[in-house]
Amino acid sequence: MAKLTSFAVALPLTAILVAFLASCLQVQGQTCYYPNGDTSPNDSPCSTEGGACCPLNWECLSNGLCYLEQEDYYERHSCTDKNWDDENCPNLCTYGE
Repeated sequence: MAKLTSFAVALPLTAILVAFLASCLQVQGQTCYYPNGDTSPNDSPCSTEGGACCPLNWECLSNGLCYLEQEDYYERHSCTDKNWDDENCPNLCTYGE
């Protein structure tokens, strides 16, 4: 039986890690905006395809809201579309902002 070298094992693992990091960077590279057009410095996109954004350690829900489990908070945060025209933006409580 052939022995696997550390190089043969490390190469596929490296490829997987690079692909994962590239997808993370794509999400982090998007800017999040409040309904008034101001940037949200503390939010990150929930998806690489844009739409809702939530703060670190908050769960992104399918309805566009953000959930902080330890406090049982539900909040609408920001969106990757500066004009909030994207159908994936959480168009809840957007008046007056």
